[in-house]
Amino acid sequence: MVHTAPFFIAVLLGAVVHHRLPLRFAPTFFSALSAALLLSVDAPGFVAVLVAGALVYFLAPLRRPVPLLIAGLLIHLAAYKYLPVFLGLKTTLPLGLSFYSFKLIHYAIERGRGTLRPTTLPVFCTWLLSFPTFTAGPIERFDHFEKHRQVRATRDDVVEGLTRMIHGLVKKFVIVGLILSELSLDASGKWLITHADTAPVFAVWRFASCSLIHTWIEFSAYCDLAIGASLLFGLRVAENFNWPIFAPNITVFWKRWHMTLAAFCQAYVYMPMMGLTRSPYAAVFATFLATGLWHSGSLNYLLWGLWHGLGVAVFLTWQRTKRVRGWKRWNHKALVPLGTFITFSFVSAGALLASTSEAGRPLDSLRLMLRFVGVAW
Repeated sequence: MVHTAPFFIAVLLGAVVHHRLPLRFAPTFFSALSAALLLSVDAPGFVAVLVAGALVYFLAPLRRPVPLLIAGLLIHLAAYKYLPVFLGLKTTLPLGLSFYSFKLIHYAIERGRGTLRPTTLPVFCTWLLSFPTFTAGPIERFDHFEKHRQVRATRDDVVEGLTRMIHGLVKKFVIVGLILSELSLDASGKWLITHADTAPVFAVWRFASCSLIHTWIEFSAYCDLAIGASLLFGLRVAENFNWPIFAPNITVFWKRWHMTLAAFCQAYVYMPMMGLTRSPYAAVFATFLATGLWHSGSLNYLLWGLWHGLGVAVFLTWQRTKRVRGWKRWNHKALVPLGTFITFSFVSAGALLASTSEAGRPLDSLRLMLRFVGVAW
């Protein structure tokens, strides 16, 4: 929804009305505008998020129902997102399913723990239904939302918001639409998957690296639009990308790529698994399996999650080995470009699994990825 005409009309006209309204009516107007847009796009999905949101809002403060709330949200997510994959069914996902499910899980956990103070229903609805971020994120934590929320945008917010939206439009329609589309990634991906054993190495490298860059720029474009649009209404949303393709190692990459999802998984998967197993490796693999499942229930994304988990586990082992043996020379700044190249190549290899997931041939995707890294299978 973040790149449709109704979105831009709602943002520009809505921001003007929002700015002209008395302060006490501004939050209610924004919530009503978000609700009207979501209802017009996906009425059944909107009803589902309202029901889920109401249950979480009223029951999470009681603490005891929190495990049931989380289980219900996960079952709802799995029923729409994963069960059809296993049954081979073609279904349409409710609008914003993954994003609002994780937001509500976060709220239920933190409200149950008592780390979030009570809030009014209009403010809760403003956070939950915020239409700029509803379909493509970022996954806004409620504490971050409350800390950075203003009733009305300042002049600086408007200038920054419009600038971010322009950045998003340039990324989406110029870089992705005009430049990267010329590389015919979709067509070459279908061809590569059917020639996994014979495709030229250069063609595989080209597709893998361009696929990663394409995903990064397009997703960050959506986030720019969402962050910029939110600023026009006085809402400063968390950043989601910070030049991840220049990360010097895989752990830094995950601090810069889809940062709100990474932060969610660290807080609600990694830390609990560390407390349960006392093993960073078990926690890492559990975290990246959850990250893969968040994207899709397909085998491709499960393999993608395992691939990134393996990368982080190997890097942690390497860091520990350097400390134990005192290999300080490996920390020299001159080696940063080498680390950046290795990281980019590693992540690009994983992008092969993700970008060919629609082909429905995960073993061929895996074979293609292994050819990419130079391993014969």
